[in-house]
Amino acid sequence: HPAPTETYTETKSSAASDVYKRQLLGLALLAIGFGGTLPSIASLLSRVSPPELQGSVLGIGQSVGSLARIVGPTLAGVVYDLRGIEWPYLGGAWVAAAAFLVALTLRPVVRGRT
Repeated sequence: HPAPTETYTETKSSAASDVYKRQLLGLALLAIGFGGTLPSIASLLSRVSPPELQGSVLGIGQSVGSLARIVGPTLAGVVYDLRGIEWPYLGGAWVAAAAFLVALTLRPVVRGRT
C-alpha cells in the first residue's frame, strides 16, 4: 500500500517501471534463447540435407522460422480470445512436442570421404 504522503502518479509510475523492468527481462531471455536456438537449427538443417541442397534447405528453414514468428503470436492471440489464457500455452506445447518427435526421426546425410 502506498504511504499517505505518496501521490497517485508516483504509485502509478512505480508500477509502470516494474512492468517495464519485467518486459526488459523477458526480452533479454528471449534474445538469449534465440541466440542459442537458431544456430542449432541451422546446424541441424545443414547436417540432414544433401550438399547440393544445403543452401535451399537453409533458406527455406529461415523462411519457415520467420513465418512462424508472424503467424504464431497472431494465432495465439486469436486462441486466447476464443478459449482463454491457458490454450495458447497448451497449443505451443503441442507444437513443440510435434517438432521434437519430427526431430527424432531426422538422420544425418552420409557423405562420401574426399
